[in-house]
Parts: sequence; structure tokens; C-alpha cells
Amino acid sequence: MRRESELVLAGFPLSPFKGNRGVQELAKFIMQPSRLSPVVIIDGVPPPWGPLLIDELRPPPPLSLGLSATPVPWVDLLAVPAKRRDEAPLTYSVLESLKARCATDGPIKLPDLMPPELLEKLEVLFPEIDLAPKGTAWSEGILRTPSVRGRFDPLLLFVAPVPEIPYMHHEMGKGDWLEMEDTGEPPVHYPSPPAVIELVTITPVNKSGQTLGGALPDDLWSRFLNAPSETDYLHEVLGIADTFCLRHERPGAPREIVVKRHPKAERYLTEIAPGYCEGRCLEEQAIMAEFEEEKQWLEPFGRTIAQQRLKDIEEVQVQDSLAWEIIKGRHQRLYEAELSRLEDEYNVKTPPTTDMFSALQTAYARRKFLDRLMGPLVVDRIWGWQLLMWLQLWQARESADHCLECGQPFEKSVANRRYCSEGCQRAAKNKNQARYRRNRKLDKPVDPRYRRRYPAKR
Repeated sequence: MRRESELVLAGFPLSPFKGNRGVQELAKFIMQPSRLSPVVIIDGVPPPWGPLLIDELRPPPPLSLGLSATPVPWVDLLAVPAKRRDEAPLTYSVLESLKARCATDGPIKLPDLMPPELLEKLEVLFPEIDLAPKGTAWSEGILRTPSVRGRFDPLLLFVAPVPEIPYMHHEMGKGDWLEMEDTGEPPVHYPSPPAVIELVTITPVNKSGQTLGGALPDDLWSRFLNAPSETDYLHEVLGIADTFCLRHERPGAPREIVVKRHPKAERYLTEIAPGYCEGRCLEEQAIMAEFEEEKQWLEPFGRTIAQQRLKDIEEVQVQDSLAWEIIKGRHQRLYEAELSRLEDEYNVKTPPTTDMFSALQTAYARRKFLDRLMGPLVVDRIWGWQLLMWLQLWQARESADHCLECGQPFEKSVANRRYCSEGCQRAAKNKNQARYRRNRKLDKPVDPRYRRRYPAKR
């Protein structure tokens, strides 16, 4: 990773830069709050029937973001009572769709994406679904440290109704124009997510690919590249294609529950298209395979292909770096090592004790520790697995020492060495000189950097 990051994953392509206007506005809407939840539930049931999920969870009094007349509630899981399936059928359905995303043989598991304390709490609140079997919420090798509730709150849910979006002039029919003439305001519509109620995970990731509950594989692009070219394998077994290729029908979707409860709402929901998926997963696999096999990262057009995708990575400034500091602590081997690190880096000392967990809890609560981490931090916001795979592939090729002429890897004896042998260096020089002579004949402008290296003879 280039720097600390936030990985945003949904069960459908969600990005503020791609897709229709409703999807882009929805992506911006859920990331606007000053506090950040590891799970955002998008309740796309339009009024007057919805939102429905808010009633099931019975949240505290809502807060308004000012973007919509509909209130946007925060749900503190410490205040939510336990629910049976008949009391919260929509919530159970959404959690089952989340489990289906990661209940595969693929490289990504649920504890890699969500804080373990959140998984444990969801197991208690919704006991009829087995998100993480007992004892597996904390991955092996992860130090069980206390939670710190900063900007990123591991025990907070954000239940977001879809925002009202005014129709554009080309989206309005004759009746809409007449209504605007009568009221003076354009009518609005509600962009419905594909499954009506969708769950989005937001995962803090450090430079090494580590998360609060595990780690992301650094060769995800290679697994995608070498996977069978079958849509169901890429979506259901590997489990990473849903974020950039829309799968039309998915198990555990709450659409049927909503339609059964409110049949008239069906006409306002997103229609399910025929077929299995859009097919973008196979297209992306073919583009990535060609990029790798033909060493296109060495050519200008290949670098353009990669940069066209990587430009959608957002650089955002967050209020504090507590989440990434806790990641660093959870990947220590022992409590003693983490306490020693806090003392060395932040001068946070704790009295001698045999209860290391309590000592660490005391250290995390010290004002000296919290104040050091409350400054702003610039992080990358990565929307979906496609961006992450291209970022991994690009960094793997950029960091490797490859000859600019033949593309073969070699060991550098000098830091700025560009060619593996004198033969490759001579061949590259001959090509540059031939290009220079050709451009002079055609009276084309010559790169001034080349002119300084090979001045014209007088």
C-alpha cells in the first residue's frame, strides 16, 4: 500500500466516480459523516414505505446530515437489545448476504474486513446467524487488545437511508416538468440499491496490508489473474468480483421481504436484469492478463491503462489515526511488546501489573497517547477490490528491478541503473538515436531532455 488506507466494499459496484448519478451520490452520502462506522447499512426502501431497517434496530434519536429531509441515525451496538429472526428479518437477511460474500474458499475472510469485537457483538445481538463461529472472530496471531472509540468506532452502525436526488433536465418527463412549474422545484427520486438494502464495509488498512482483525493478501491480483475464467468462480468462490461487476441475483437479498410486506413498492425498486452478471469481471481479468504477460507496464500505453484505474483512489484527510495505531498494536506478538512500544514511541508508562490487558487499556486511555494521535492524517480511500488489485500489481512492477529494454529482472549494483547489461543499454541508445534522427527529418519537436544528452553536431 502507498500509505494508510480505507477499503470500502459493497455487494455491488459503488464509487463516487463511476456508475449512474444515483450510485455516485450514494457513495458520497455514506462517507460524509464526521464519524466512521465499520458497517454502513443502506436502507433503499423509498417513502412512504421506508426506511424499514431503522424500526427493527430501534436506534437512539437520529442526527441529520442536512442532505435530506430523512433523518440519518447512528446505532450504538452497546444500546441495542438482542433480536430474534422474527423480530428483525431484514437485519438477519442483510447479515446473511454479508456472510455469503466471505463464506467461500477465497483468500478473504470476514475477520480480515471487520473488527473482531464487532463480530462478537453481532453474534450476541443476532444469535440465530453464525457470522463467526465461536472462537474464530479473532484470527490467529492477532493480539486481543482493547477497543478505542475515536473517529472510527468499531461498535457503531450507520443506517443510511438513500438521499433524495433532484431529477436532471434530461431525466424528467412531461409530468415532471408540469409539476416543477406548479411547485417551483424539480421533483426528486430515490436511487435504489440493487438488493434494496445493502451492507457496506469500511476497513482501515495500514501500509503492510494489515487490518484490525487480520490482513489482506498482497498477491490478490495474482490470484484473480490465475483464477478460472468463469463468472461464478470469480464471484462466488474467489469472492471479489461483486465490487466491480454487478451480479444480478444474489442469495440472502432482502428484496423479497420488502416486496412481500409492501407489494406496491416493487415498481419503485431497481429491476433485476437477466443473466448472471454484467461480464466486467471477465473483461478485467483479460485486460490484467495482457498487461502482465506482455509487460505493458514498460510501455506508455500500458502505464496509461493502470493510471486510468488508479486515478479513482481518493486522497482524504481524516481527523485521527487511532484505528491505524490499534492495528499496529494488534499485530504485536505479546502484550509486553505493545506496552514497550507505547513507552518508546509515546512515553506512555503503566504501573507494574500481572494483568496485561488492563495495563494496555490504561495506556490507551492516557491523554498523552490520545493527543498524539488526534492530528489529521492523509489516507487513501479505495473503492472496491478492482482498485486494490491494480494498486498491488502496479507497486509490484514499479518496485521490482526490471531492465527497461528487455524487461527481465536484475539485481542493481547502482541505485539508478536502468539496464541489465551493456548490450541492452547499447540497443536502447541506438533506438533513441534513430528516433531522434527520424523526428529531425519530419521536423517534429524533440524532447529537450534528449537534446541535452545527445547535442546536435555543428
